[in-house]
Formats: sequence, C-alpha cells, structure tokens
Amino acid sequence: MKFKKELLLIIPLILLFALALWYGWLNIFLIVIINLLILMYLLISKLNIKLFLLIIIQWLIYLTALITHKYFIELPGSGNDDVRFEKLAIGYYNHLALNMNVNVFQSSTAYSKLLSFVYFLGKPFEILPGLVNITVHTICVILLYKIVVNVFGNQKVAIISSYLFVLYPLTLINTVITLREIYVILFVLIFTLAILKYHDSKRILYLFISILAIVLGSVFHVGMVGLLAVLGVYFCLFSKQNFLFKSIVVIVSLLALLLFITKTDNTKIQNSLGTGETVEVNEMTGSRADYISPAERGGLSTKVKQEVFFAFKPFPWEIRTASDMIGFINILLIVISFILGIKIYRKTKNQKVLIILIIVALSFMVFALGTYNYGSALRHRDKTSLLLIMFICQYYFGRKKLNEQ
Repeated sequence: MKFKKELLLIIPLILLFALALWYGWLNIFLIVIINLLILMYLLISKLNIKLFLLIIIQWLIYLTALITHKYFIELPGSGNDDVRFEKLAIGYYNHLALNMNVNVFQSSTAYSKLLSFVYFLGKPFEILPGLVNITVHTICVILLYKIVVNVFGNQKVAIISSYLFVLYPLTLINTVITLREIYVILFVLIFTLAILKYHDSKRILYLFISILAIVLGSVFHVGMVGLLAVLGVYFCLFSKQNFLFKSIVVIVSLLALLLFITKTDNTKIQNSLGTGETVEVNEMTGSRADYISPAERGGLSTKVKQEVFFAFKPFPWEIRTASDMIGFINILLIVISFILGIKIYRKTKNQKVLIILIIVALSFMVFALGTYNYGSALRHRDKTSLLLIMFICQYYFGRKKLNEQ
C-alpha cells in the first residue's frame, strides 16, 4: 500500500484523539502533541542536538518541580497571585461549561481566561496550568537560543545561555506555579527576535511581528506597551529611512509611552469587565515588601522613586531575610551583566548588543511604573533580564579564547 506508513501513524492518533475526547483528556492530549511537534521541529531543523537534549532535561526538571509543588510541598512564591489566577480560571470555566456568573475580583483576567479555555477542552486538572506554562517555556528556550545565535553567531554561547535560563531557579518557580510571567517573556522574546531580524533584512514583515508581539503581550501585562519606546529609539538610532518616516515612528512611540505613564495608576482598575462579571475590589495595605506605600502612590517624585527602587532595592544595608538576599543577588547579576554588555559593545561595536541593552533598560523603566514591592519587582525584572545572560557567556568565552591564544 502506497500510504501504509502514514496510515500506521494517523490511525493511532485518531483513536487516541477519540479516547481523549471521550474521557475528557483532550487538553492533555493536545499539550503532548504540541510538545512532540516542537521536538520534531528541532530534529528536522537541525538547530543543535544539545538544544533537543536541553528541552528533554527541562521537562524532567520542571515536571518534577510541578508534581512536587502540586502534591507534596508548595514552592516559594505560591499562595497569592497563583491562587487568584487559578480561582478566577475555575470561575470562567464554570461560566463556559455551566453558564454560571463569574465573580471577577481582579483586573488581570487574560491569563485566567486562557486557562479556562484550556480547562474547557477537557477537564480542569490541577496540574494543567503548569503543563501549559512549561510548554510555553519550551518555546521561550528555543527563541532565546535563536536570539543569541543572531547576536553573536556562536552556538556554544547560545546553548550555554539557554541552559542557564532553564536552570535559573526564579524562572523555574515562576513557570511551575500558576503565574503569567512566562507569557510576557514569550512575547518579549518574539519582539526581540523580530527586531533583530528586521535589523538584518529591513523586511516590513518583521516590524509587523514586533508590533503584534507588543499588542498580544499587553493583553497579559500592560507594561508590554513600553516596548513601543524601544521601536522609537531603534528607528532614531539605526534606521536609514527618511527623516519624515523616522520622525513619525518616534513621535507615535513616545506619545504611546507618555500616555501609558500618565495613565498607569488606572491600568489595574477596570470598571467594566463584560456581561455576567462582577468586580470585587480589595483595600490595599502596606507591608515590609512594599517600597512605595499605598498612601504615597502618585506624583512625579513617586515615579522617580519607583524607577530607582525597582532597579536597586533591596540595598545591601536592608538585607535581613533570605528573600532580601535573593533579590540583592538578582540585582547584582543584572548590574554585572549590563556592564559586561556595555564592555562587549564598546569593544566590538556590535549594534545588536546595543539593541538588547536598550530593550532591557527601557522595559525596566516602564515596568517600574506599575511596581511597588520587592516581589513584583523581582518578577518584572526577570521578564527581560534573561536577555542579559548571553553577555556573561560571551564575555567568558571571549576571555577564554584570548587566554588560549
């Protein structure tokens, strides 16, 4: 038979699909299929066999952490935002499945709506959000690898950077527990790769993809709008387009960012969230983790303090707990990576290095405006600081190469 091999593959898949649909496991089935397709893509594209192995290792580590978190010991950072996202996702699932009203008790709803749709494809398994997050993380690893190869043209630096990203404890925790951070990271990486591709080819398609990444990413976190400023700065510094075109892009980008800055205090409060939804607003209370108290939120001086505290708090003399130490080490690594990036740019004049530094710096400035405490600052910094990993690896291999010569 001409298509015997194809039928041997298709028929079992159809049977498995039917069984998954019948028993309410369709969402799990689709996640497995998506990940198998990703592995097939890595094998067919011949990117790097070490990247293929890294994805396998990632799944072993992250799945173990997920099972441990859900059924044995809760990971640090759990018990607040993740619980609210899961509770709201179940509310939306009940609305889809049983036509029940949704009690919307927070303004951030996109992630919960996505999870509710995945639940609706089968059953609301407790482990499901983590599986979806790990799948998205897998795509992020591949994108980071491609970005580093694009910037430095060095597969060794790219694979080491990807390994460090996978093994970074904060990323692991933020992926395994039910948080939206990995989705924002996904769109940051798509935006970054698209800008780098546009820098190489000047094809409008990549510019469109970068703008689309901002739009879709802003659905999960409004701070993604700040990447419009990156486009403005990019065209101002690197574009060879005529002055009128550059001026229009810069003005539109900066106006969009200015609008965000002036309205940022209202972005987390939505009066109307759709039919059948009621909003429950909780009083804000201060805590030690807050570096800006609820009473002083608002005004230019507060925004300046937010920028400084976001980038540098906790200060060394404020370290008292393990959480403080983690935050300080995170800041120290970011500062060192940023300095190494500047040194690499000054030595090589690689414009792509400068583009990465601009993306990280401007995203920090924007995310800082909606951040008031240590925990949120730590998560928001990691949305783009992962791009700085490549500078540590490149600097190390560069010095090693010089020493060997």
